[in-house]
Amino acid sequence: MSTSDEHRTDKGMDMEPRWSQGAHACFLVLQTARTWWRYCNASPTRGVRRFASFAWHALRSPQSQLSWLDELDSDASTRLAVAHDPTLLERWHRPFGARGLQRPERQKLLQDHLRFVTNRFPQRLREKVLKGHDLRLASIPLRNGDLAYLHVRKPIESTTGEMALFLLDHEKHVLATCALTLHVDGALIGELRGAWAFMGADAVREFTRESHGNRPKDLLLHVVRALGRHYGWSSLRVASAAAQVTNHHRSPALYDGYWQSHGAVLGEDGCFRLSCQEHRRPDAALPSRRRGARRRKHQFRDDVSRQVMRSFIWAGPDTEGAATARQGNIDTSVAAWLPGLPATAGAR
Repeated sequence: MSTSDEHRTDKGMDMEPRWSQGAHACFLVLQTARTWWRYCNASPTRGVRRFASFAWHALRSPQSQLSWLDELDSDASTRLAVAHDPTLLERWHRPFGARGLQRPERQKLLQDHLRFVTNRFPQRLREKVLKGHDLRLASIPLRNGDLAYLHVRKPIESTTGEMALFLLDHEKHVLATCALTLHVDGALIGELRGAWAFMGADAVREFTRESHGNRPKDLLLHVVRALGRHYGWSSLRVASAAAQVTNHHRSPALYDGYWQSHGAVLGEDGCFRLSCQEHRRPDAALPSRRRGARRRKHQFRDDVSRQVMRSFIWAGPDTEGAATARQGNIDTSVAAWLPGLPATAGAR
């Protein structure tokens, strides 16, 4: 039974009359047609074509489609997401997240992501993510005085995930991006991509040098794993090169090798499993001349993660004043799960 059906039976009614269910289904279908038409109003031909495609997929599994429409219509947050991205109405009919996922699995994945964002994200972050708008999570000072930025917004390819983290240089050019779809037990990483091709390797080398040796993709991965520890996930699921819906990699072996170098293990479903816990080599095992550089490298990562987590920390459904009162404790709570960082390191 869908969420909206549960709401309808709260007042002692066992089930709605059959005619009422049919009327509700017709209302959802008409509402869907209107949403598609508004989305494609600049090109009526395109709007008709897209709605015809949606209708074809819906007729192949009408019960599942009506259940999905009911789910999207059951909450103001999901209605907001559909209003800004009507492709949510049919996205689960097409390959999404990782190859090999069947339609019910894709539908469940999207459903879990929307529920997770609605229930676990703070209001400002939730609205930005559901609308697909851009939000800056961190401003990162570099050694040369420039700033890099970490943003969240819709991924470049909608088939790779529902949200993405972008690491940008001081000119707002993309150094790395990670597409994610979230759920209660973890996240599916649809793609981790490096810098834009026109930037070349010089931009990556410069960022690595000015960030105390942190490569862009490694820094993003560190933030995602920190996010996993914050939400209590044990591991992340990562689409391998062969399992990616959109494959842009010249060398799949190098892409898979990157994940294996970080401790990921390939599963039977074609996806890697990556622990959210990071294993750092003790400083005592390094030559003394390298210990200072390593500490600065890890401190830089932890500072970035601490900035990002301020946007994700959920203060609870109480008043804004109570949430503000907790702000002074945020740094300490974040420090508690940053590896190798004392719990008092974030205290002011």
